[in-house]
Amino acid sequence: SNERPTARFHYCGSAPDSTRYTYAWMPSNGILHPHLQNTAAVLSGNTNYYVIVTDTVSGCLDTAFVNVHASTTSLNVNAGNDVIICPGVPTTLNATGASQYVWSPPTALSSTTTATTIANPTTTITYTVTGTSQCASGAGIDSVKVTVPAVSPLTINAGNNQEVCVATSYGLNASVSGGFGTNTYSWTLLSGASIDPINNANTATASVTPTVDGTNVYQVTTVDACGNSVKDTVVVDVLLDCGLEIPNIFTPNGDGNNDYFLVDAKHLTSYSIVIYNRWGKKVFESSNVNQSWDGKNVEDGTYYYIIKAEGINGKQFDEKGFVQRIGK
Repeated sequence: SNERPTARFHYCGSAPDSTRYTYAWMPSNGILHPHLQNTAAVLSGNTNYYVIVTDTVSGCLDTAFVNVHASTTSLNVNAGNDVIICPGVPTTLNATGASQYVWSPPTALSSTTTATTIANPTTTITYTVTGTSQCASGAGIDSVKVTVPAVSPLTINAGNNQEVCVATSYGLNASVSGGFGTNTYSWTLLSGASIDPINNANTATASVTPTVDGTNVYQVTTVDACGNSVKDTVVVDVLLDCGLEIPNIFTPNGDGNNDYFLVDAKHLTSYSIVIYNRWGKKVFESSNVNQSWDGKNVEDGTYYYIIKAEGINGKQFDEKGFVQRIGK
């Protein structure tokens, strides 16, 4: 309790006129008003009190005794649970179990002598609170740890720009570093084909299945447990024509029309072609999709090709067929 313990006594005289009596409370040490009929005392421990009542008319006196027991208790001071805070975010510490408190060390505390104080340390620290009360047999002590994690700056990368093909699902993959705690994510379309929804837009790894070609710009936002937020964007070009177009005839006669055998291959990540004559002899080979075969130094006739390629959507091409050379 915040109040000092007191004891109250009352002695009633036997005569109708109580003004004729005087009072003397003993021992007087701690008695607030030792010569009043009703008084109070501040206790320092168990004490035997007595009062001497004197009749001022007759001079007779009498004495009454009372024993007052001063209860003392031990303190159970509680500084609260340990806490983890974000850098720069204060936390409230609250102590219970006593009347007066002293917090230490005073580092980053709003008050050191109140039950409730605000702590805003920059590094992990343990605070100790000492509590006292006037009726307690001794001080109570407890401690609370305030953990401030070492947090590096929050960063996010939305990934590399992409080229994909219509109807081929592509991923939106964000990578995050720094920050604190568990992050939240949100993918949004800044510009492009709004007809194509973002699947799992509230995760680090979203996906889209495009139905139309064009350029789509996506933004991903992440927020960590401390409220820090960062953003990044990625561009995805959706291509309509992803595949191979292989001619079956060419006429290398120098007229400028269809003089070369050239595969029309778009949006590939790898490509190879080998051409054989009808006896199985290799007459042309290339890994350059833009390199044509001019058919020189070979006779007119039918030639066999093998083409292996991979599209940007991961599709594998393994094409085999014939092309006819007509030079005259």
